[in-house]
Amino acid sequence: ERVTFLVRAHADAKRYLCAADPGYYDTLSPGSKHTLALQGGIMTADEAVSVATRPWWPDALRLRRWDDEAKIVGKSTRPLSTWGPLLRKYFADSR
Repeated sequence: ERVTFLVRAHADAKRYLCAADPGYYDTLSPGSKHTLALQGGIMTADEAVSVATRPWWPDALRLRRWDDEAKIVGKSTRPLSTWGPLLRKYFADSR
């Protein structure tokens, strides 16, 4: 349920961040600005207040920012092998 919410909230998170963070819109690519318009544009103040009360909303905003960072060309990242222990622990704890 949570994962589904995070995926579905991706566009709303972009719309919200454009309304709530003055510099966020300028960081979007031309393609992302185009899809923003197709997704309803920048949220109104009323929409932003309403959406901010959703469960897991802070997680949706974090995921959106992480997705934005993942698109930075040339940014160094940790090797995939460093994630193994964390993933094993997470899945062991979730049983």
